[in-house]
Amino acid sequence: MSGAGGAASADVSVRGLAVELGGREILHGIDLDLRPGLVHGVIGPNGCGKTTLVRALCGAVPVRGRVLLGGEPVARMSSRRRGRAVAVVWQNAQAGPDVRVADMVGYGRYAHQNWFSTRDAGGRAAVDTALGRTGLTPLADRRIGTLSGGERQRVRLAAALAQEPRVLLLDEPTTHLDIAHQLEILDLVRELNAERGLTVVMVLHDLTHAARYCDNTVLMTDGRVRATGAPSEALSTEAIERIFEVDAWVGTDPASGQPVVAPRSRRAGSA
Repeated sequence: MSGAGGAASADVSVRGLAVELGGREILHGIDLDLRPGLVHGVIGPNGCGKTTLVRALCGAVPVRGRVLLGGEPVARMSSRRRGRAVAVVWQNAQAGPDVRVADMVGYGRYAHQNWFSTRDAGGRAAVDTALGRTGLTPLADRRIGTLSGGERQRVRLAAALAQEPRVLLLDEPTTHLDIAHQLEILDLVRELNAERGLTVVMVLHDLTHAARYCDNTVLMTDGRVRATGAPSEALSTEAIERIFEVDAWVGTDPASGQPVVAPRSRRAGSA
């Protein structure tokens, strides 16, 4: 699959990226180039630094090295400028149960507001568009606490869209969702990538989802990027065994022609 590039797209690159948290280095000297307008999947074992990489890309943690968005250092951007360039959907983001859906989506316009007004030109239209594109218009007056898990995730995604970013980061967007809602969210992300030319970076655990929905995969272990490339190349049985210490079957769905990854067992002798 190929994402549609366009004016909304931006490339993301890091050079010598290192992150230390709580006195422990989490990321170690990462060099990475993420082409604009594509969907990039970040995969790897628990604790390998995937979420920390997302936090580094949006300027949420102090880093050593450089993080560049469209060639511009993220560290030099103001918070409002970053908010117009990069939107993040966090896996554990919470909102008060009594917040209206429309108000939650409206919070995504924070980066477009100035010191003298809580309104921004085009803000209402952007919120309405985000609600409509995520199928939330009928739920606009509902309270967050009354929604299902899949509906809440669509609200988070709508708030990110209301930011009108060039880069969309998603940290495990299918966590705690059943399979139908997982596919709903991933289909929507893929459609938005094609329609808006968004550069998408998302952390995933399901290898078949990574193979099906991503143009490029980034394989991580121990705070380092071990491989990048198209899923058909990067998600080999050898790479999966090396990264995850499991035996897996990698094949093709005869009905759709899409790749399928089926873990079979832990590798003998793995801890």
